[in-house]
Parts: sequence; structure tokens; C-alpha cells
Amino acid sequence: MPDPLSERPTQHLHYIDALRGVAIALVIMVHLAGMMHLVGFVGKLLAIGGKGVQLFYVVSALTLMMSMKKRTYSEENPLISFFLRRLFRIAPAFYVVLLIYCFVGWHFGSGITNIQPTSPLHALIIMSFLNGWRPDVINAPVTGQWSIAVEMMFYVLLPLIFPLLTSFRRAVYAWWVSLALYVVSYTLAVHLVSVEGFTGSQAFVHDFAYWWFPSQMPIFMIGIGLYFIVTEKLPFRRYILPYLLGALIVSAIHHLFSNVGLLPVVGVSILIGVVAISRNPVQLIVNPFTRFLGKISFSAYLCHPLILPLVGTIVSPLRFPNVGLRFVLSYALVLALVCPIALLMWTWIEEPCQRLGRSAIKTVNLSSSRQYQAQ
Repeated sequence: MPDPLSERPTQHLHYIDALRGVAIALVIMVHLAGMMHLVGFVGKLLAIGGKGVQLFYVVSALTLMMSMKKRTYSEENPLISFFLRRLFRIAPAFYVVLLIYCFVGWHFGSGITNIQPTSPLHALIIMSFLNGWRPDVINAPVTGQWSIAVEMMFYVLLPLIFPLLTSFRRAVYAWWVSLALYVVSYTLAVHLVSVEGFTGSQAFVHDFAYWWFPSQMPIFMIGIGLYFIVTEKLPFRRYILPYLLGALIVSAIHHLFSNVGLLPVVGVSILIGVVAISRNPVQLIVNPFTRFLGKISFSAYLCHPLILPLVGTIVSPLRFPNVGLRFVLSYALVLALVCPIALLMWTWIEEPCQRLGRSAIKTVNLSSSRQYQAQ
């Protein structure tokens, strides 16, 4: 899930926006492929897009570390400021889209867009971002909202562990701790589903076990390590060994216990790729279009599930010589519709609310200063 800094990146950090653009392009790609029920080689190839969320997480952790290092000693109330900044960055646009989803689900049911009606209680749970611990609403009614709930859990955790993350070595320790949790995360998820009394298919349990926060923690820890790699310009031979060793151990455990996935291996692959792009921002990846997509990526992430069924109704009556051409046309049409809508959301909701958040932070800091002077 996208989470840009409050300020736009400087020139040498344009690759961050570009990587967010690549991430949202991948997410849209895999969701469109799923809607079109693509199978075989094409379906497997496009399934790579599912790792766009993990790319979002890595970049998010990187930028949050940059932001916290910059602001911790320059703000009077860094912890309050951190949560206000995150809340005003994420909540307004998400609430608007959630309201739309609830309206569509209540009035049209699941027949048009596959959106299930949402009870008021479930809506409140989702608005509190606690749905990441509930298998029944972790990803409903807003498709992809699981990643937003998980991201919010990272926001809660990061300020607690930030004082400990003072070096690359400590970042690696944090990653290894997250690996230990990851190995048992599936078992813990199954236990939680059982304790909370949810019933569902094995696929239902598997999806929840993949989505929930403990399974995604190694990806965020990769992003924290990435911060030190990028800022300290660590050479490949120095930073790769602990991550590669961890990936190999997880792979061996996966071979013995299939319910232990390979997400940390994906994280290490993303780490290597992001480091390479940060040091050599090739134009194929870092260009005006990908940076534009990165700027509107959060709104695009929120609104694209509503656009996909519309594109499906437009394209499905048409005949194509092959499935590849059908997908390419559909994908281009989705981007053509999503980009202007996301830009409007960014202009009318995201940017004004970020300004409002900065004003709230200034008010809190001013109030603290007055209280301090009064003493």
C-alpha cells in the first residue's frame, strides 16, 4: 500500500515515487488478470504483480525511516506528529472510498461489482483499521484493504522499535526476529481463526494467514534495513549475506513444511532490486510516467477495484485474436480511467488533508510551547 512522505522527494529520490508507480502498475495488473481468469503461462507471469504490495511496504518502511530520522530531533512532539501525519495521509481518502463501497454494497448487492453488503459494526471495525485481525473483514468490502490495515499496524509498531534501530546490524537483528515470527505465523493465524469462531474454507484461512501483519513483518523489516543500506551506501557483499542466509533457511523450512511460505525470499529479491535502482535509476523504471503514477498511487490503489468491472463490461463483448491482446487493451483502458480519477482524488482529498494534518501538527506544537513557557 502506498505511503509517500509529506513532502515530495528531492531530485535524487525520484526513484522512490517511480517505485511506487511500478508497484501500483503491478497491483492493477494482477487484479485485472484475476478478473479475466487468466490461466496457464500468461496467468502465472501476471501473478508476479501480486508482489506489488510488498514493494509498497519496502518503500514505505524506507521513507518512514527517512522521515523519522529527520523529524525525531527537530519536532517538539514527534510521536504525536507521526500519528497525525499518518492519519491525515491515509484515513480521509480511505474513508471516502469505503463509504462508496458500503453504498454500492447496500443498494446494489454483489451482483454488479462483487461488493458484499457491510454491516455498520463491520464498517466501524474497518474505519478503526482493526480489520487486519478479523478474517471476515480483512479484505472486504474494499478489495485490497488488507494491506492498508497491515500498514497501519506497522505504523503502531515503528515508533516503539525506532529507538532501537540505530544501525544496520540492529536492523538485521529485527529482520531475523520477524523471520522467527513468520515461520509460525500460519499456525498462529489458524489458531486465531479457530479461537474467534470463524468458519470458512481452507482458502479462506490461507488468505488470512498470508495477509495478516505477522506474515508481512519481514517485508517491513527489509525496508528498515534498506534505509541503512541506501543512506550508508553499503556494498553488496556487506549487506546481502544476512538476508541471503535468512532466505535460504526459510526456503529449507518451506520444503519441509509447505504452510511456511516464501515471502521473505520475495522481500530479499525486492531489496536487491531497490538498491540497484537507487544507485542506478534507469529510465525504464524512473521516468515521468512512473513518477506520476507514484504520486497518485494511493488513490489509484483505492479506486481501481471499482474501475475493473466497468472495463470488463466494455471489453468482454469484443473479439480478440488472442488473450494477450485482450489483456493489453483492457489494461490500457483501466489506466486511462484510473489515472484521472486518482489525480482528482489526490488534488481534492489527499493533498488538502495532508495540509490539514500539517496544520494540526503546528497547533499541537504551538500548544505545547505555550504550556512549557507557562511553566
